[in-house]
Amino acid sequence: MPNIYTRATCIMASPFQNIYNIRTVAGTDSKPCSICYKPTTVYLVTACQKDFFPVCPGHLTDRGFATAIVKTPTPAPSAEELKNKQKEALEKEIELVKKEYEEKQKRKKEKEKSKEDKDKKDEVNQGKDAKEEAKQVVDKVDAPSEVKKEEGPKVFALHRDFYNMRLQRLRQQQAAKRTRDLLKTPRAFPAVPKGPIG
Repeated sequence: MPNIYTRATCIMASPFQNIYNIRTVAGTDSKPCSICYKPTTVYLVTACQKDFFPVCPGHLTDRGFATAIVKTPTPAPSAEELKNKQKEALEKEIELVKKEYEEKQKRKKEKEKSKEDKDKKDEVNQGKDAKEEAKQVVDKVDAPSEVKKEEGPKVFALHRDFYNMRLQRLRQQQAAKRTRDLLKTPRAFPAVPKGPIG
């Protein structure tokens, strides 16, 4: 007689997949690790959010507890490519500032015909403003850009024993809930005997 409970059907019957994402909480919301009971702010959460539990970051490096699911990383742009992109962006910004400045100069010349005294003061001020804007753009590009470095993998698969413990815990919770619901119904218990005893 063939075994109808194969590994594939057991995996399909599980309420959630063995894929956990890392989530961090505030330090005031730290809970004890489910393995060593030290306070931690790191949680492992399933994608469907049916299961979550606190765990220390040190346990995530333990191959006996969980293994990282590493996605194929996209090649990071080289330093030269980043510099080229920054230079191109800087040149575009400078061109835009120059165009705006030229448009302002044209407007000033039109106004100069009618009001020469006021335009001289405005021209000096606007010229300074345009130069300051250009300097700010250059400073932004020259400032060292902060590149976020990933601290480690963000997706894990639990070892099969730990995963089975999580499934068993979920099933126990569901059974306890069914029991509580059953005890709340008045017809769950037998009726009190009405006749004489004996």
